[in-house]
Order: sequence, then C-alpha cells, then structure tokens
Amino acid sequence: MRIIAVHNTYRNPGGEDTEARLEADMLRARGHAVREYWRSNDELTRLRLLRAPAEALFSPKTYSDVNALIREFAPDLIHVHNWWMVVSPSVYWAAGKHGVPVVQTLQNFRLLCPNGLFLRQGVPGVGGRRRPVRLVHAHQQLRAGPREPWRRP
Repeated sequence: MRIIAVHNTYRNPGGEDTEARLEADMLRARGHAVREYWRSNDELTRLRLLRAPAEALFSPKTYSDVNALIREFAPDLIHVHNWWMVVSPSVYWAAGKHGVPVVQTLQNFRLLCPNGLFLRQGVPGVGGRRRPVRLVHAHQQLRAGPREPWRRP
C-alpha cells in the first residue's frame, strides 16, 4: 500500500511526534511505501502570525504541497496524525480533490476541546460526567457505527 503520513509538530517535541515517526517506520518494515509530509509550528514567525488564524483553517502551502505529492506519489491512503496549526484542514481538501481516502488519528481531544483534555472542574470527563474519558481507535468506531467515542462498546 502507498501511504502519505501527515503530521504537524508543535514547538516542543512530544509523544505525538514519536508515534508518527515509529508508525511510518513500522509500515515501511512491513513492505508499505510511505512518504511523510511534516510541518512545524516553528514556521510561525512574527510576520506569519498575522496570517496564522486564516491559515490555521486553510493553508495554501499545505494544499499545494499535498496536491503535488499526491500527483507524484499516487497514494492509496493519507494518514493524518496532527494538522494543528500550520498543516490545517487543507490536507483534507487536497485528498478529496483526488479521491484519496483519509485516516485521522486523534492522539488528544484538541479537535473537540481547545485544551485537548476535556477537563471539567479539573476532572477529565464529558458532559458533566465525572469519569475518565476513554480513547477508542478509529477502526473500532468505523466498525461499531456512530456513537459517542467515550462510551464503552
């Protein structure tokens, strides 16, 4: 399988970066062709900060880069690890333009909650429930159908 792995690093390296790199290496070791498209929030210089809010929603650079990569590499799949902030959702627009399916890994809740932790009164929980939030892998969600990801199957 031909896979483009997309990841946006934060200013400080973390577990998400390690996971994205290890997964790409694992896929290669199992015979898959993997191309990586990484960008970093370090790209946000003072001058770019003025454009950052708009480009966090749609990055012309990412759109152009991913379009070119799709034409050159002809992937079967795009795996997005993290797109916040400089990659942006424009990666999905580029994939859609070419009909390439996308798998999204959520390593935190940042897409649904600004601090990424789903804290309510300092306790992890959702909808006022004071119980731990559980992450469910995307493939389990697809098999199970639509449901709240923090509920047990």
